[in-house]
Amino acid sequence: FCLFFVMCVSVVMCVYNEEEKLLRNAIKSILDQSYKNFEFIIILDSTKHSINEDVILEFKNKDAFS
Repeated sequence: FCLFFVMCVSVVMCVYNEEEKLLRNAIKSILDQSYKNFEFIIILDSTKHSINEDVILEFKNKDAFS
């Protein structure tokens, strides 16, 4: 979440049928930035369950326990 006394950045990523490796690399690239005061919003544009959803949830669950 963003802290109020430091500038916060919102990063929005839209995902639609992306190759798993590319999606993992894109998410990891955002999370590995040195600037940490950001919110990361991923929009999954899919009406059915996909590997993209699994990857996003995997990263979400890792973040919840960090």
